[in-house]
Amino acid sequence: MEKICKVSLIGLNSKLGSEITTAKKDAARNGVTKLYLLGEENLIDFTSQVVITIFKKLGTDISRIRGIFGSSNPTAKFLVPSFTACVASELGLKNIICDHIGLGCSGGLQALRNAYNQAIVDYTAGKIGYYLVIMGDQTSRLLDQNDFSTSFLFSEGAAAILLTNDQNEGRGYKIEKIGTKSLLGESIYDLRIKNPYDSLNKLGMIPKLKMNGLRVFQFAINIFPDILDLIGLKSMDKYTYFIPHQANLRIIKGIIKNNPNQLNPSNVYSDGIKNGNTSSASVFFGLNDSLKRGLFNQGYSVILGTFGAELQIGAALLLPQKEDLYVL
Repeated sequence: MEKICKVSLIGLNSKLGSEITTAKKDAARNGVTKLYLLGEENLIDFTSQVVITIFKKLGTDISRIRGIFGSSNPTAKFLVPSFTACVASELGLKNIICDHIGLGCSGGLQALRNAYNQAIVDYTAGKIGYYLVIMGDQTSRLLDQNDFSTSFLFSEGAAAILLTNDQNEGRGYKIEKIGTKSLLGESIYDLRIKNPYDSLNKLGMIPKLKMNGLRVFQFAINIFPDILDLIGLKSMDKYTYFIPHQANLRIIKGIIKNNPNQLNPSNVYSDGIKNGNTSSASVFFGLNDSLKRGLFNQGYSVILGTFGAELQIGAALLLPQKEDLYVL
């Protein structure tokens, strides 16, 4: 019988921008207290340093990366080359898979899914190595500061994750299941940014993020069953910790309220929203924070759940491995 490939998540790092501001009064009901911006920091350099820190802590060589998979909204200095290609070049990587995957708040799990899939494909061909997933955003560039439906919600920063298909790896988490999909439908335009190169953009103005807040809220509080379905589950037991996308506190409370038999608030991460919505990196900031602070039992499984632009949703089921729980 052919051996099933195990893909392990062995490294994680995340960092918020260094420019800190107190959140606006309107943000209080959404749970946001502080916002972190990159300011003069360069998103590419910033993300590269987040990656380098992982390899320093692991004590391993960055040249073992077989592929880099990234997600970012159009907030880096260049649209072409992509955020992912720019970071890969900054890291000195050459002749590897370099894929810029998705955008929006589910983009990070889309990138993780593709890295996971590539690790399995490579394993079947006898290729063993590391797979890097990166996410970074300078979201303030997308926002109209006079639009209070979006302007007080987002923070900036970057996260990086390291995977391996080495079957002898015992650290971190095994990725048991991962999936993403778009629910599509008429609400697909409820989160949108017009293309600045659209011929209809007569005034030459740079389009900003627009959101139909009520419809986005209704979408988000009802997607928990769909998240479970993506990873083949009908329910979540009490020995599993759920880290949802940190969009705002009202959404997280709405998800818990709509699933009272499955979600105990003590098993649902919600602390991240205090520091603002970090878009595609949000659940990975949450995982890093939860592990550092010991917010759940080391033997617990973890579900990451995302939702966002394009009505994309994503889910990953992580199972703890026997050796050191995690490398931070």
